Amino acid sequence: MPNETILIAYSEGLQINPNLTITNIAIYGNFTRGMCHLQIKNFSTANDGIYQCTYFRPGSINIQRYNVFSKKPPTDLTIVNASEKNIIFGKEEVRMGLKCTVKTGVPAATLVWRKQDLTVSNGSRGSLLYQFTLTRFDHIQSITCYAFSDLLTSPLSQTIYLDIQYPPDVTVTSTISEQNITLHCVADVRPDNYTFYDWEHKLEFNEHIRRIRGTQKGELIINKSQKGQENENDGIYMCTVSNGISNLKGKTKQEGQSVIMSQGKSRYTQYKMECSEICSGY
Repeated sequence: MPNETILIAYSEGLQINPNLTITNIAIYGNFTRGMCHLQIKNFSTANDGIYQCTYFRPGSINIQRYNVFSKKPPTDLTIVNASEKNIIFGKEEVRMGLKCTVKTGVPAATLVWRKQDLTVSNGSRGSLLYQFTLTRFDHIQSITCYAFSDLLTSPLSQTIYLDIQYPPDVTVTSTISEQNITLHCVADVRPDNYTFYDWEHKLEFNEHIRRIRGTQKGELIINKSQKGQENENDGIYMCTVSNGISNLKGKTKQEGQSVIMSQGKSRYTQYKMECSEICSGY
């Protein structure tokens, strides 16, 4: 059978096999006391393997096997798919699997994944997989894989850094002066190569009024109206941004908005009141 263990006879009783080429062994014991010992001097990796002792008792054959291997520390710890700069790229809300491998050594090393000094996964095989769902807060976070062994003065380790792509999270702020109102479109986004589209001006009930070209930096400057026309700039101002990364709904363009409302009634409200008065007059 291909997986059958092949054993070489070292001795029969206390008599060493004369055809044996291994010279760093000794057999000793006392049959009267039922003892027989194998001694291996200057043990090395050449002596690694399975050793079997067979002895007879009235009516039975007894077999004992020993797995004997040289102690060796783990080596060659590697995080799979890490770039030369130890960066791994991912996308928000997508599940990521980080795999750490090591030549485990004897006895087997313990592999540990740590994130922000917290252990998130551990195991004692030659590889360890850590799976989790990415968020934008993972961007530039570091994650480290360690291999611990009593044969090491300090653990093996490798650290990777996450580069997470995510769609814009858009907010709109405003600055008001005596002459104008400046709206600022602020995008939390990665990668930070993104596009501002024209602003949309809408009424209170989302009725479209116009589109306005802003600056390349996402600002919209609105000059204040003359006296008596203070309300003509009132309404909702929506900023649209895209970096080509879609959100969970598949949209690549994300919006943020701000409401501008001067004192008094808006033109839209006044128009509705006038219409209501005319209609009731009939």
